[in-house]
Amino acid sequence: MNERARESFVFGYDPTSGAPIVDVFDFERVLRNPAARRVARDVVEGWRVSTVHLIVDHNFTSDGPPILWETMVFPENGGASNGATWAGFTRRYRSRDDALAGHREIVAAILAGMTP
Repeated sequence: MNERARESFVFGYDPTSGAPIVDVFDFERVLRNPAARRVARDVVEGWRVSTVHLIVDHNFTSDGPPILWETMVFPENGGASNGATWAGFTRRYRSRDDALAGHREIVAAILAGMTP
């Protein structure tokens, strides 16, 4: 690999600053700290709603800014009160603010008895 390519390689993005991570040791530090990647976590009506920073860009089209945040819904303690409709639900975002808003929206939808 030439020197320019090595300088431009991005391992991921820092969950706090959003800055590109270009050093493998910084990347390892971020990977070993899951609490730093957690944006929000709620348990409602038997569902765990978890929003995290993904570290690695999930924009596989290279069109637009990186997709770095994700909300997923899982059954909590083996079951949920309103069926399995939310199991595995996933939504991804391009900004932390959008991720927080999306997290709150999903929690509100579950509390209102809505389905995805």
